[in-house]
Amino acid sequence: MNITKAFSRAVLAVGVAAGLSGATSAQAASPVEKWGNLYVCDKTQWVDGAQRNVKKICGNGGAVVTLRGPSLFWSVWGGEEAFKRAVVSSIKNDWQADVIRVPIAVDNYGEKPSGALDYSNESTRTLNGQFTRAVNMVNWAQEQGLYVIIDFHSHRMTNQNNRNEASNRDLRKLAGDFFYQLAKRFPNSPNLIYETWNEPCKNSGGPCDYGWSYIKDYHNHAIGSIQAGIRDGGGGTRKPLVIAGTPDWSSRLNVLLNSNGTKNTNAMLGYSNALYAFHFYAASHSDSYKGQVNNAFKAGIPIFVSEYGCTTADGQSGFDATKCNDWQGFLNQFNIGHARWAVTRLSGETAMLKSWVRGPQLDDGIQLDERTTQGNDLRGYLRGKKAW
Repeated sequence: MNITKAFSRAVLAVGVAAGLSGATSAQAASPVEKWGNLYVCDKTQWVDGAQRNVKKICGNGGAVVTLRGPSLFWSVWGGEEAFKRAVVSSIKNDWQADVIRVPIAVDNYGEKPSGALDYSNESTRTLNGQFTRAVNMVNWAQEQGLYVIIDFHSHRMTNQNNRNEASNRDLRKLAGDFFYQLAKRFPNSPNLIYETWNEPCKNSGGPCDYGWSYIKDYHNHAIGSIQAGIRDGGGGTRKPLVIAGTPDWSSRLNVLLNSNGTKNTNAMLGYSNALYAFHFYAASHSDSYKGQVNNAFKAGIPIFVSEYGCTTADGQSGFDATKCNDWQGFLNQFNIGHARWAVTRLSGETAMLKSWVRGPQLDDGIQLDERTTQGNDLRGYLRGKKAW
């Protein structure tokens, strides 16, 4: 990659943006500069005709923050082509996103049979290589002042079906090691957000029929590893945001509620800066899914939509801008952050890059002729919502 060229383009983009908007000393150069360390805060809001005690994300000075941005694709199968410094620069300076989500693949390229990570091996086809990708993306996001979600992108914790590894093994130890090492390396990074398990899968009666009790125990274990890494890295008791996947492909916020619709405090994680993941695809999911979000939010559940799409649930077809805009407006009224799937040439109509775009084309960032309708749609949305 021509780093000098990429840096010049980034500087130019920032300068143009500042000039057009009449920048003043009060204007931040990046999301992280404006909001700093993020945390879950208590607020009040009218919902369904009553004033409710709700949870939101806050930053510097108690300001409410609504994080918006894209998700990348899995870090394998060609999705890794977008894991580049210049792409991160484009996402921040041209698309004007607040956050970028980075799905680190563990489902199909996994750990050694012992469950141990060998950090001396940087092969791109092992999780050690995936760890390196995660580190790179955190560093590049830091350079831009962009928040970054490192997503342990797996559907199963047991009975994995990896190509060259034994099945029926437990990834919980691997996840704990992964998050410990990442947190130890970045103990004081305000831009780093952790997503500990993106989509616990649902296969009734099968090997991935995970209930909330199992998922909750896993998240608490992973969070403990994050806090230990931060402590051992010199970050003390710092508590970064953690996004916790929920049952049935992160679509069941109702497991956090009592039968009368109130918050079930016993179901909550023992961590004050936890957010609970909710995923949807606008062309397939509408009123019942919105109802879940509405009910959980008004009960005081902190929510983050760490993955959504404007297509049908399979991601391959049915791009519906009207339904997508309706969903985004719904989330914005509650200040619920959201990351749209996916910056890739893969994945059908959810793809934000054209099919001919490969790694070399992205060495200078994402260009106009490389974006699909989906990419142009998200870019326009983000630029219209810029708040820093």
